[in-house]
Amino acid sequence: MKKRYFTNVIWTWAAVGINMVLAFVLAPYVIHRIGESDYGAWMLALTLVEYYWLIDFGLRSATVKMTAEYHALGAKPGLEQLLSTSVLYSSLAGALLAAITLLGAPFAGRLFNISHPAFPELMMVVGVSWAIGTAFNPFSASIEGLQRFDIFGRIWIVTNLARTAGIVAVLQLGRGILEMGLVLFVSQLLMYALTYIAYRRVVTGVRLSSRKANWPMFVRMARYGIHTFTASVATRLMTQSIPPLIAYMLPVRYVTYYGVPVRVLDYGMEGIGRVGQVTMPNASDLMARGKRDELLNLGVLANRYCLALFAPITAFLGVYGFEVYSLWIQRSFAVHSAYLLPVLLIGYTAVAGQFNSASILFGIARHKLYARLLIAEAVVVLAAVALVLPRWGLYGTVWVTSMCMMLSRGVAVCALTSRELGIHPLRYAGRIYGSPLAGCAASIAWLWLLRSQWLPGRNWGELIAAGVLMLAVYGPLSWRFSVAAEHRNAILAWGRRVLSGSAGQIHPRA
Repeated sequence: MKKRYFTNVIWTWAAVGINMVLAFVLAPYVIHRIGESDYGAWMLALTLVEYYWLIDFGLRSATVKMTAEYHALGAKPGLEQLLSTSVLYSSLAGALLAAITLLGAPFAGRLFNISHPAFPELMMVVGVSWAIGTAFNPFSASIEGLQRFDIFGRIWIVTNLARTAGIVAVLQLGRGILEMGLVLFVSQLLMYALTYIAYRRVVTGVRLSSRKANWPMFVRMARYGIHTFTASVATRLMTQSIPPLIAYMLPVRYVTYYGVPVRVLDYGMEGIGRVGQVTMPNASDLMARGKRDELLNLGVLANRYCLALFAPITAFLGVYGFEVYSLWIQRSFAVHSAYLLPVLLIGYTAVAGQFNSASILFGIARHKLYARLLIAEAVVVLAAVALVLPRWGLYGTVWVTSMCMMLSRGVAVCALTSRELGIHPLRYAGRIYGSPLAGCAASIAWLWLLRSQWLPGRNWGELIAAGVLMLAVYGPLSWRFSVAAEHRNAILAWGRRVLSGSAGQIHPRA
């Protein structure tokens, strides 16, 4: 892997790690302060505004890919036309979303039977924040295309710390979800401002002008982006439509019971998603330079390493999930929610091993079939959930979503990507899944023995001890069988330089 790729991954993981810690501390505090029903309303509001990103129509991903290409080829005029066109469209789209929010927010509570008096105002505040974010999309996309994820990492850390501190402060003062929304609004503005400042520092010598925005560039962006848009619609339908369905068919507190385990696993997947963001422009760069062998190696190793990092989460939550929830939030909450985790873990683990495959398809502009696959998955999921939810509740819902994830974003994506990379699907899957899943299985067996004999998980001390003992088994297995020999040697060499006082950078080859 290139030095920059490794550095970008480290920064994205640092940001995600801090975000996970903050969320782990904040979630039970918020639930205890405002209650399960109000927390469900808060999660529903955040879910609904996620649909705003659809107005992007895939142009942000086109901006990322084409920025990477123009930069690799040194085509400054094309980059100026690209960013000027993207900024013009995003500004108009953001203004439209702000107007829709101000007009539609008063009716949101009635649609989902939310009686909280502050819910319409919450939707207005959060919605306007997302609308402003739409206008700033091209700046973040151009930084991403230049593969400066170290900048994103710093910005995420700063804004997440500010948001968490603000939410704790307003809840300590006895305020509720509307004030939480105002804190979110301010922290988002901080993120947008820092992103723009970073853009001005990184993207130098590029002049933006409405005169440089043109229709042919927009059409070229749209031809790439339409398939990204299709994939985004499908993803939003699968992830963001289930909470509203639950709120419509069941009491709003069930949104919390479903949303918390999904959010926990999403935080784990976020680290993998951030690696995927790094992989996409890297894949574009390798394809533009004709380095197909390096592209294949990138697909195998990036997927394997991400799965190897997610596998301990699968093992530990699969065995100790109920105990974690009981201590983290409370036992009564665990009774209603923790039993969903083992089923969800099946789908999430399968996707963890192929997330970078999807990013490669986007990076090499071969994502048309993938987008159609996601649409098919979304249709099946929504139809099945609508039938299952009234009869089998949340348990039936997570079985539907998990199995569809595994078949679509696991098995099918593996087949699509292996075809593009010129390798047999079973060989591609074996090189990715084999060693991490074997280590995961060994860890699960070890954890079951620990829980049944010595560490039942009655307190945090026992859970921490179980986690350490699990890593004592999984860590060496993963190091020996999941990490490529050249990367092990590079890491060991770097460690020796650190100990000798001459630390350098890791330069493993992909």
